[in-house]
Amino acid sequence: MRYILYKPDQAPLAMGIRDLAATRTRYGYFLIYVLLRQEGWVVNHKCIY
Repeated sequence: MRYILYKPDQAPLAMGIRDLAATRTRYGYFLIYVLLRQEGWVVNHKCIY
């Protein structure tokens, strides 16, 4: 039996990052990470980078 990798769909997360980056152009990746966490996303900061 082999390990089956489960990778959730990243498209909604990517759209959220693009929307935040378009409206807040001066924010870096870490502030966008903080905003996504406030919206309820449970992701690692390295995934946002």
